[in-house]
Amino acid sequence: MIYLILFIDITLTVTAQLLLRAGARRLPAEISFAVIPDFLRNWYLLGGMACFGAAFFLYVLVLSRLPLHSVYPVATGAALILITALSYFFLNESVTARQVAGIGSIAAGIFFIMLP
Repeated sequence: MIYLILFIDITLTVTAQLLLRAGARRLPAEISFAVIPDFLRNWYLLGGMACFGAAFFLYVLVLSRLPLHSVYPVATGAALILITALSYFFLNESVTARQVAGIGSIAAGIFFIMLP
């Protein structure tokens, strides 16, 4: 059950990042305090904040059951892999061969961390 909660936490974290990026693209080019109302009307940013909030509570729950030295690298690595892949497909961001090699290294690291 705790691994399901970790999976949901990672999913919410990745979703939050993608929503924040989509919301940030809709902000005006000029950054000042005048854009604060734009933040509050931007459903992508609000959704991203909500996902981060929910992920925070799930992450704390996971940390109450599993060691930090295992949870943090797995959660962070999995999020990096998913964010890179989903940004490529849904946000049309570029991914280089070097980044793909790095993702492979991260995936291998997660595999080795999860070994008993």
